[in-house]
Amino acid sequence: MFGFARGCGIATAGLSHAIKEAFLNGAEIVWVNPNPENMKAIALYERLGFQQKDFPE
Repeated sequence: MFGFARGCGIATAGLSHAIKEAFLNGAEIVWVNPNPENMKAIALYERLGFQQKDFPE
């Protein structure tokens, strides 16, 4: 995200729409795999209801 656009809700709106479309089109689960150092991305995903889980082996 460009610096001038941060905090405007663009990423939240876009990701929310993508998640909604995924479920409307038959997805049963949506996974994200952020860089563990990217705390802003992790915070966004958590605000949208994602939970940290270990990946299945």
